[in-house]
Amino acid sequence: MTAQVKVVDNIGANLAPWNIGNYEIDLRDNRVMIDAVHPLIFFHFQGLRKGLRWFIFNHHRRYRAPFSRDVRDHIYKPYVDELLAIEKAVDPLLSLSATTPHRRSSITDFQQYLESKLRNLVALSFQLLDIVTGRAFFVFRGKAY
Repeated sequence: MTAQVKVVDNIGANLAPWNIGNYEIDLRDNRVMIDAVHPLIFFHFQGLRKGLRWFIFNHHRRYRAPFSRDVRDHIYKPYVDELLAIEKAVDPLLSLSATTPHRRSSITDFQQYLESKLRNLVALSFQLLDIVTGRAFFVFRGKAY
């Protein structure tokens, strides 16, 4: 290993949906703790996205990762609230609320069309499951619930 490379040994650095299931997460003295010993330094919010107009979803289900109340309320919620506040601040400048995502090119092959529709239906069913189980955040008036 060269002198310019440093391996971060602290498990509180870069906790993520793909490895959070390896640790016990709780809150102590208003700090998110990992295995009751290590403070959370930063979290990788991979896969966080808006969907179904009023919701924000995470990728915990994709990684079969737990999504406890502590993870929801003390890791994700402050981050989502901050993103919503930033979005509200820049919306008058960039008109974010009027934007729409790019659409994929049209599919001419019928089998590809059916596969695409099936993937979308599966994704929608998981989104609905995340809403019902409390894994998704409901966004109303710039706040996450």
